[in-house]
Amino acid sequence: MLDPNDESDAKPWDLNTEFPIDSQTTPNDKNALLNIRQILQSHGNYSYLEIGSFLGGSLTPLSCRSKMCSDSVH
Repeated sequence: MLDPNDESDAKPWDLNTEFPIDSQTTPNDKNALLNIRQILQSHGNYSYLEIGSFLGGSLTPLSCRSKMCSDSVH
């Protein structure tokens, strides 16, 4: 798991690139989702299921932009 105090774990991501869809997702939520994606990718391929996405803002980074996501249901 990522250590929030370990700067070697830091990923310099651009939230506007990772989340191109306007949504109600806050910057803190976006960073949390990207950390989750990083953890998932460290274990290999994964499938993503999202239930109740209002505008689809979290679909992009976790399923559409991840090469490690083999299946996506939303």
